[in-house]
Amino acid sequence: MKELYTIGETAALMGITTRTLRYYNSMGLISPSYTDPDTGYRYYSFKQFHYIDRIKYLQSFGLSLESIKEVILSGSVETLLSHLNEQREKQRRAIEESEKILRDIEWYIEYFTYGASGRPPEEFYRIHLEERYILNTPCFAGEPVDEKAVRLAALKSRKQEERLAYRRQYGFLMDFDAMLEGRFLEAGYFVYLREKPAVLSPGIRSLPAGEYLCFRSRIFLDDIDTHRIRDYIREPPPHTLVIANEYEDNLKEYERAEYEIQILL
Repeated sequence: MKELYTIGETAALMGITTRTLRYYNSMGLISPSYTDPDTGYRYYSFKQFHYIDRIKYLQSFGLSLESIKEVILSGSVETLLSHLNEQREKQRRAIEESEKILRDIEWYIEYFTYGASGRPPEEFYRIHLEERYILNTPCFAGEPVDEKAVRLAALKSRKQEERLAYRRQYGFLMDFDAMLEGRFLEAGYFVYLREKPAVLSPGIRSLPAGEYLCFRSRIFLDDIDTHRIRDYIREPPPHTLVIANEYEDNLKEYERAEYEIQILL
C-alpha cells in the first residue's frame, strides 16, 4: 500500500477538489502529512483519509467548518456530541418553520380554490367554523377603502415586535342592523392571523367558534337581498357578528372581489 498520496490523488479518492484541501489546510483543519521541500508538492497519508471523510460527513449535517475544526482538534467524543446536539435542535427548528410555510402554501391554494367554488350569490348555506383570530382596525363612516388599508398596514408595522404570523386574507366586520336595512356598513377592517397569539394585545380579537349562516356577494357592487336574509333569520340571533371574508378572483381589481358573508347564529 502506498504511504503517501498527492493532493490530486487524495482529492479524487475523497470526492473533493484540491482547492478544498488547500482551504482545509489554510484554516488549520487538516494539513498535508508531507510537503516536498524542493517542489512544494503536498502529500496526504492514508491515515488522514478518515479525517477528511469525517469532515465531509459532518458538513453534510450543516456543521460549520469552525465547529468541525473544534471537534477534530479536540479528538473528543463529548465535543462532537455537543455540536451534534446543537445542530439537531437547529434542524428541528428549521423543519418546524418549513412545515409552517408548507401549511401556509396549502392554505393559500385553498383560499383561491374555495373562492372559485362557484356558489351562486342567491344560495344560503351553513358552516361550522372554529375560533379564529384577526388584527382589526376600526372603520369610519364615509372613508374610502384605501384609508382603512393604510391604517391596517400601519397597525401591522407597529405589531412587528410581537412576531405575529399572518394569513393573507382580508375582510370586514359588518354592522348587522345596517345589513338588514340593505346596507353594507363596515365596522372594522382586518387581516387573519395564522394562529392564536400569545397575548391578545390591542387590535387583536377573536372570532368565536360556532355555526354561521353564509352567502356570497360582491359587496362593493351588489345589492343586498334583505328579504331573503330575514326569511332565514326569523329572530335576531343572540350574536350580531357579521364577517365579510374577501376571496380574490384576480390579482388586480379588489373592488370586484367576492366576499363570503358569515353571520354568527
